[in-house]
Amino acid sequence: MDEARALIESSYSQRFSDLPKPDEKTYLISIGDNLSVRFPYQSELDTHTIVRPDGRISLPLIKTHSCEGKSIDQLASELEYLYRPLLSDPVVVVDVTAPASSAVHTKDGRKLLPLPGMDEVYVSLQNVVPPKIYIAGEVGHPGIVNYSWPMTALQAIAAAGGHTNKAEMRNVVILRKNIGNQATYIVRNLEADLEGLSTNDMYLQPFDVMVIPKTDIAKLQDIMDQYIYNIVPALRNGSIGFSFIKPLGVYRQDVKQSTSFIPTP
Repeated sequence: MDEARALIESSYSQRFSDLPKPDEKTYLISIGDNLSVRFPYQSELDTHTIVRPDGRISLPLIKTHSCEGKSIDQLASELEYLYRPLLSDPVVVVDVTAPASSAVHTKDGRKLLPLPGMDEVYVSLQNVVPPKIYIAGEVGHPGIVNYSWPMTALQAIAAAGGHTNKAEMRNVVILRKNIGNQATYIVRNLEADLEGLSTNDMYLQPFDVMVIPKTDIAKLQDIMDQYIYNIVPALRNGSIGFSFIKPLGVYRQDVKQSTSFIPTP
């Protein structure tokens, strides 16, 4: 009996010796968090904001900024950098006043989920479904992309072979299920991000679904191919002529018009 107890104690001592210390745990901002953003020397800019479904927050003077998946210190440093051209030696203090999640992350990448009435629970997974991102629409290789945190929308598009020349990057749609298992969608304009002129890119979550739609011109071309050119092949490299009568006061003028069809590859 004593030997069995000693064996159990030794086993658990070994496991708990590897647990992270309190100062090694970090809370990462998530969607739905209530944040307090304070400026000790410019208190008129103090604000309380909620992290939106697209992972961004609204702030005075700089409009919006992406914060999902970042630590409090990281966000504060980024905001100080953004406010530097606008304020003299800005100091920003960020705090989570009402977290949407109780999970924290450790340096070795583990995620801890404290439960009510218990100190801390560490779960060891034996089998896990690899996280994926599903991408449809105008990318080189639509389908499944392996997810690894942190991954942004543009990174996922690049992993899927990049966007095609028909892609409407101003209206990229991200479908996601929230905590209540309700489906939500986010529309992002990533066109300027491709040229490094904006920060609309956002972090993805496992099993997000991305849809990259076609431009209106590409849609028109498809319609022409499907409903006109394929039905009347002769029109592909031809033209249609027609005429109509244009009234000019008491006179009438015969007008002839023609419409050409542009050949497609």
